Amino acid sequence: MIESMKIKPGSRVWGSLLGASVAYRNVRLAEWSSERLFEIEPECVGNYVLLANVYAKVGRWEDSERVRGMIRERGLRKKPGCSWVEVNRALQSFVVGDRWKPRLKEVYGVLEDLAEQMSDEGYVGVALDELDGEYV
Repeated sequence: MIESMKIKPGSRVWGSLLGASVAYRNVRLAEWSSERLFEIEPECVGNYVLLANVYAKVGRWEDSERVRGMIRERGLRKKPGCSWVEVNRALQSFVVGDRWKPRLKEVYGVLEDLAEQMSDEGYVGVALDELDGEYV
């Protein structure tokens, strides 16, 4: 379908295919779409991370590490993820790696419960940060 498009597909099309490839663990499509993305936006670290993740999901650890090595060699850096939650009409932000929020263990406890419920419902891809063997 992508090859038959009347316009040249851009990064959003290829990125959508790469994301779906990761979700469905389709290495062949992930490699194909990431090759196109590396040509279109070689500095976008997220594309490399997604390819490394699909390799890891299927147990191809050497390939995953090779792609992560490409990230290091090219000096690329991933921006930390951020989420916002409104509590009592106040906006709270959470940045990956931030360990200084009050009641953080409680928040992660709720998130862990939600992740478990989502997994029980068949959702794929739930992950939480882990610190010292426990979710915090």
